[in-house]
Amino acid sequence: MFETVKTLEVPYVLMHTRGNPSNMMSLATYRRDEALFSQVATELRENIHDAMESGIPRWDIIVDPGFGFAKDSGHNVELLKTLDLFKDELRDFPVLTGTSRKAFIGKILNDALPKDRDFGTAAAVTLCAALGSNIVRFHNPRVADAVSVTEEVLKNQKVVLAPLKGAPGSN
Repeated sequence: MFETVKTLEVPYVLMHTRGNPSNMMSLATYRRDEALFSQVATELRENIHDAMESGIPRWDIIVDPGFGFAKDSGHNVELLKTLDLFKDELRDFPVLTGTSRKAFIGKILNDALPKDRDFGTAAAVTLCAALGSNIVRFHNPRVADAVSVTEEVLKNQKVVLAPLKGAPGSN
């Protein structure tokens, strides 16, 4: 992947995960003697190093803490609570977050189906924006309203809105 990104000279979202979709949840174990955000940042730093060594310039790298990937519900909530600290650890890079309709939101909302998680998504996305995420990804474009209000209140940061094209609820 790095070679393709380097050749195409395009931005690259480097997301934290472990393993692959079939085994990542079995790898959702983290040390208790160090904050989760710090462990995720440390693992991403290793990947950032590899990306830069392969020729991808620093300014083309966007980091994503990987909500839902090799993290259980408790991990996702903890990571969301400490997103500002995660951003501080990787301050040289823009942060993208994708909390939209994730299982941890469903768990908080008593196992709501993904299509019924938009209000929970709005809360999570708003928190991400307030805690320093530079880019927020979501399914329902109406979630942008919540981010716009957050942005107006904070007045000190601009957040890129990234609704998924073709998702239910989008036009």
